[in-house]
Amino acid sequence: FGNLLCLAWSPDSRFIVAGGEDDFVSVISVHRLCVVARWQGHRAAVTGIDFDRWGSTDRSYRFASVGKDGLLLLWEFSAAIADPLLP
Repeated sequence: FGNLLCLAWSPDSRFIVAGGEDDFVSVISVHRLCVVARWQGHRAAVTGIDFDRWGSTDRSYRFASVGKDGLLLLWEFSAAIADPLLP
């Protein structure tokens, strides 16, 4: 779909968020070894991504992404939705 340009590990190392040339942000479960969520909000390549280390908890994760479209997007996802097999 395009080259991977950026990624970040969740503070507890349970998830990876990634972005790239396909304009999408993907959440990967390290436990399940697969993409568990995927969103499109940018209109151009996602060039940077990182977790909010103080706003993320073991149940809810917050992160931000920036893209070549000049947008800074804030995201949040629930661990229970992303990976229901985790405690």
